[in-house]
Amino acid sequence: LEGVTSTKTNQETEAYQTVTIEELPFVLLLHLKCFDYKSHSCHKIQKALDFPVLLSLEPRLLSSGKNKKLSGGPPNGPKNKQYKLFAVVYHDGKEASKGHYITDVFHVGYSGWIRYDDANVRFVMEQEVLHPRPPRVPYILYYRRADTIGK
Repeated sequence: LEGVTSTKTNQETEAYQTVTIEELPFVLLLHLKCFDYKSHSCHKIQKALDFPVLLSLEPRLLSSGKNKKLSGGPPNGPKNKQYKLFAVVYHDGKEASKGHYITDVFHVGYSGWIRYDDANVRFVMEQEVLHPRPPRVPYILYYRRADTIGK
């Protein structure tokens, strides 16, 4: 954290804030803000960004109480800490203030990914979902907790 002053020395000091997850949601949304706000303007960052289909939450992300609960056997086993990607919203465009949104969704019935780009709906390979070409970048990742997915 910036701008924290020590009450003992009255001087600026280094400070850290830790945020942990108390309850694991059924659906986990990760909002990726790939924008740089410098010099009174907003620029889109167009770097390649890796994200997994299977996401495992590390113990350090969970509150100590939640970690103790999840360390037991089923139904509180490791699947409770795992999430599976089921949708991605992308921002397609070179500028932060302009562009177009596209969504890829995993369809359970077809066991594959479907891209929704306005009226254009088509199947896409998982590789296209995970590795979009710039200026298309992931904007929101939707994950579902693994223990809530049917067998």
